[in-house]
Amino acid sequence: VNAVSDGLTGKDILAVECASVNVTAGKDGMRSTNDTDEGMGSIILSSGDFDITAGNDAVQAYGILEINGGTFNITTNGGATGNISNNNQFGQGGERDFGMKQDIQNTTADTPADESEESCKGLKSNTEIVINDGTFTINTTDDSVHSNGSISINGGNLTLKSDDDAVHSDTDLTISNGTITVENSYEGIEGANITVS
Repeated sequence: VNAVSDGLTGKDILAVECASVNVTAGKDGMRSTNDTDEGMGSIILSSGDFDITAGNDAVQAYGILEINGGTFNITTNGGATGNISNNNQFGQGGERDFGMKQDIQNTTADTPADESEESCKGLKSNTEIVINDGTFTINTTDDSVHSNGSISINGGNLTLKSDDDAVHSDTDLTISNGTITVENSYEGIEGANITVS
């Protein structure tokens, strides 16, 4: 798929199993769009090869993003530049506006000007991300794995490179298995509540 805008878009669900998917998109690579009906807007990926190059988010779900295996090569917005961003989030201390980047007045080259910048995340969900298996190479200018809700990593091998956070959850972040390598980030693994078992 070669798309000026989004590559693959589902409304209620986008499900892919045992497929080879190669997407180059000017905006989002793969996305679900139903943000009004409860339980809808999900993405489920089960095995296959996914090569996604996106100008914005690579995989974006309004509902649950569930991955049960596969090989993922993901790049957003040209990939990490090495200019680590400072978004004044958890690691900076003080309160944080969950789900939104705070306005930054400093507009140096390595600091985003404000929250209106385009989202260029690797794996993104508004509610929940569940990773049960898979091999991931994710290279992003924004967060590599991001949920406005929770994240559960139950397996897989993740190699992450980001100019912002490698793994970011606004609520619960649970890691029970798998291997996570953070090659470049502002904050490596970030969440309101982190459990590593």
